[in-house]
Amino acid sequence: MTGNSHFKGWAKPGPVPPGLVNGLTVAQDETLDAISGHFRLFQLRDGHRFSTDDILTAWYGTSWCPTARTALDLGSGIGTVGMIVAWRLPGARLVTVEAQAASVALAKKSAKFNGLETRYEIREGDFRSPDVLRTDEKFDLITGSPPYFPPGTGVASEHPQKLACRFELRGTVAD
Repeated sequence: MTGNSHFKGWAKPGPVPPGLVNGLTVAQDETLDAISGHFRLFQLRDGHRFSTDDILTAWYGTSWCPTARTALDLGSGIGTVGMIVAWRLPGARLVTVEAQAASVALAKKSAKFNGLETRYEIREGDFRSPDVLRTDEKFDLITGSPPYFPPGTGVASEHPQKLACRFELRGTVAD
């Protein structure tokens, strides 16, 4: 903990709180960042980070469907789009689907931090798989910010989380 000798217990504010936050700790390889209003998002320091695409996707979807009571975010990554949708639609129930276990773990941590456990369900798996989404499920709003670059069309990251978020490793946007 960084401190100031003039103020006992004072810690320099920043993206990483000095200790427990809502019963959660920020791991050494994580940051806790503001996304919307009072909502915060856990991210890997060197992994995939939220982007303008996520913010615009959530804003656009909720602007066109401001009365949505149910929302689905496909390929949800660390949960940025879903968290912003939850913030903009405080009465909505959300389901997010993500294939990467590391991203799912961060999204679950963020959902708990933001007090969303009762209306925010995070499912791990490929959204094309029949056991991830039931055929009888209906949603008022569906969002997605999938990777849309074919492999080999850009610089590939060595970080597996970044790589899967940028390149179509599990299929194409057409899928």
